Amino acid sequence: MSRDIPEFADLRQLARTGRGFKGSWPVARMPRVLAILKQLNESIKPTSGEQFAANENADVAFTMQFDVDVQDIRFCEIGIETQLQLICQRSLERYNECIDRQSALGLIDSMDEDVSLPDRYEPYLISETPFKLVTIIEDELILALPLVPVKPGEDPVDLTFGGDETDQTTIEDKPNLFAALASLKDHTT
Repeated sequence: MSRDIPEFADLRQLARTGRGFKGSWPVARMPRVLAILKQLNESIKPTSGEQFAANENADVAFTMQFDVDVQDIRFCEIGIETQLQLICQRSLERYNECIDRQSALGLIDSMDEDVSLPDRYEPYLISETPFKLVTIIEDELILALPLVPVKPGEDPVDLTFGGDETDQTTIEDKPNLFAALASLKDHTT
């Protein structure tokens, strides 16, 4: 496995030759991830420069192994690990989000090939050659980010509303407001 990741490569050729890469990549060189992190953190309260800098200084450790399986399907097994500072949507406190994601990507040339991929692969469309390798790492990190950041250990939100079931009246017991409006209309005409 190589520690030097080329900026651009032909993914088909990497799969045919069984190449692999291992290393780290700075989050600061992933503009889409930075934009999402900034949006996540600013949605609650403005991000301090210190916190955003912490994410810019983070690195994503990765492993990528390209190969072709017995069904002649090109694939990439990728693993990423990092730690990012986010703001909890419940407590509004900063916390470290640990990300550890493993994926098996089926490298496809067109969306028509998606249906023939075995379930063990997530389809990954190769749209251009040469392909920017960091794009795969960035895509995986985006997929690993929480939709709603919540600090681990936070109490779950109680989603029950109102009193207990004995206090609630049924719909049949409540007066129909539209019937009351209709009777008012009949009295005025």
